[in-house]
Amino acid sequence: MMKIGTHSGSFHCDEALACFMLKQLPQYREASIVRSRDLEVLSGCNVVVDVGGEYLPEGQRFDHHQRGFSETLSDAHTIKLSSAGLVYKHFGRQVISELLTLNAQQWNITSPATTENIESLYFKLYDNLIASIDAIDNGIYQYSSSQGEVDILYKVSTDLSARVGRLNPGWNETADDKVRDSLFANAVALTGTELCSILEGLVKSWLPARALISKAVDESKEWEEVVVLRESFPWKSALLELEIERGMIGHFKYVLYQDTAGMWRIQAVPESELKGFTSRIPLLESWRGLRDSELQSKSGVSDATFVHAAGFIGGAVSLQGVLRMAELSLQK
Repeated sequence: MMKIGTHSGSFHCDEALACFMLKQLPQYREASIVRSRDLEVLSGCNVVVDVGGEYLPEGQRFDHHQRGFSETLSDAHTIKLSSAGLVYKHFGRQVISELLTLNAQQWNITSPATTENIESLYFKLYDNLIASIDAIDNGIYQYSSSQGEVDILYKVSTDLSARVGRLNPGWNETADDKVRDSLFANAVALTGTELCSILEGLVKSWLPARALISKAVDESKEWEEVVVLRESFPWKSALLELEIERGMIGHFKYVLYQDTAGMWRIQAVPESELKGFTSRIPLLESWRGLRDSELQSKSGVSDATFVHAAGFIGGAVSLQGVLRMAELSLQK
């Protein structure tokens, strides 16, 4: 019987998710999970995560608590890995491949799990889920400031790490190792459900959006800094990532698309995925908050319908209308 070792006592999101990912692999699918801090007990495990003070991939030891540990997912990443990140770094692509195969029918996956798609999903899934778990477990704040400490206005207590934390017995509750191990199994299942849900969304929505935005960018030369979509879909993440891949960071300023009601919209591209509320070039300040005839008079665009007060989105009846709005805003 294969054994996955991790520490006993209070459990955390990172080792719960690490155990879930390991159990998706054929070699560990039937493995039992051993929770202990006894090094002799752990030495009998085939793989050990989040305990033991060693990071030795060749020996299947994945701890991150030892002095001097500074491993990240890649040279492009800065967040230090937790045990979840370590397991993902070495097995993430295989985990994704196994989950796609296992859930192909349930998720209605029709396109093949190509090497290129798995590579794209590998980095996207890390950024969308694993990175935050690594950061929280290593005590890395979500916000930073070059001018000093940032005031925290509110606390989010419903993230995955917090939900796993609440599965632990309360400080004033009595729980033996058997009870804690049972609760840890619930934590493993919870993290697995979250990972699978995010991966399903990426496969069914994000990958098709990447293909569509790639085609739209190829056709965008006619309008230079403007991308025109032939249908409405979630484009921000895919466009920003495509800019990076093609060495065009910051190039595109507006995306135009037709909404479900048939009206054309112009939306400003955000500065980055992490600064989604800050536009590269907002629509003209003099238009903001105006609608219909007042906006048409101010802008000179005969079929303009509205511009949001924040300037990140506007609309017109026709494609020609939003193209003109883009042209005027780029001239400022």
